[in-house]
Amino acid sequence: MSIFEDFGKKLTSAGQAALQKTQEFANSARIKSLIAEEEKKLDRYYCQIGMLYVSKHPSDYESDFEATIKAINDAKNNISAYKDQIESFNKKTVCKKCGAEISGDADFCKYCGTPVRGEPTPESGKDTVKCPNCGAEMKKGAVFCNSCGQLMPH
Repeated sequence: MSIFEDFGKKLTSAGQAALQKTQEFANSARIKSLIAEEEKKLDRYYCQIGMLYVSKHPSDYESDFEATIKAINDAKNNISAYKDQIESFNKKTVCKKCGAEISGDADFCKYCGTPVRGEPTPESGKDTVKCPNCGAEMKKGAVFCNSCGQLMPH
């Protein structure tokens, strides 16, 4: 019977070692999760510090921050231009020939086929530019043409 007792002891010992390894793995995974949570907090704090610094120093920042602040301002300008484009897509206009309501970015009336962009818009003038690709007029500062999607030169 000693062979069975010996085997049982070895089995128990192996089971305890496996249980120990499992507990170590679980503890390690839990601690790694806590580290990841703390790293996320740090990222949020760094982001908050950066946002606070840029808001407090929009033009009097240290030279080390120049490239980053320029990139932030460029991104803000692009977002504004994209929002203007979305707004222009959602605007409606009325066809001068048939009176139908059509999309503000349409080139032709979808009901009668009359060209919509043939005449200058009321906003034409010194605050507008023409697209070099299709000739459509749009507000200065637009990043892309509202009519053909061409990247506008700056």
